[in-house]
Amino acid sequence: MKRPAKIVLVCIFSVAALSLVAHLWRVNFFLLPFASIKEDGMNGSGYVYANSYRSSRVTSLLVTRQELGQKHSYLLSVENDHGGPGVMDCDEWTPPQAPFFMFPDVNPPCIHWFAAEESPPEPKTPTRNLILGKQSIEFTANDGKRVAINW
Repeated sequence: MKRPAKIVLVCIFSVAALSLVAHLWRVNFFLLPFASIKEDGMNGSGYVYANSYRSSRVTSLLVTRQELGQKHSYLLSVENDHGGPGVMDCDEWTPPQAPFFMFPDVNPPCIHWFAAEESPPEPKTPTRNLILGKQSIEFTANDGKRVAINW
């Protein structure tokens, strides 16, 4: 088999494998290199992922920023089937800093499940006071800072 034919076969196999993985892991997140993070009106550091590379189709964001000397992430729901926007604390988990990654469908980080007979614990976080704009979202982080994301 000639080299170009091998390359074509490897590409076809790679696409098939990625399709299978993408089917098992439902949501792909893409790094938004031009997204900005502001903390209390000042430029902040960190990175933002969106579940679509088209800014008009974004329904979820993953924001990672420095908080109390460590990386901390939040899953922001811009729009979903269960109601309006929301903020979920990712606790110890942070996404890899790569151009994209796949968010698992089974036991996803940042989403906490409780059985019907269990009552969730009282939140230890501040009131989020979420404000949603056309391509922006603002919320109160665990450290009390107002975080504004523009994409």
